[in-house]
Amino acid sequence: MYSTRAAADWERAGLTHPYSRVEAWQGCGHYLHEDRGDALVALVEEWTAGLDEPGRPLA
Repeated sequence: MYSTRAAADWERAGLTHPYSRVEAWQGCGHYLHEDRGDALVALVEEWTAGLDEPGRPLA
């Protein structure tokens, strides 16, 4: 996760795994768990829920 779109776009260019993604949360710093705790938990829960999908690779 990045706090600017430019940084997120740079990171996105290097993604190789089909389920990888980069989020840009404007106005956040290094402490996402403090800045947007509920949103961070929701994002992690969404990602981990997908691990149970048949055929979804873990790595």
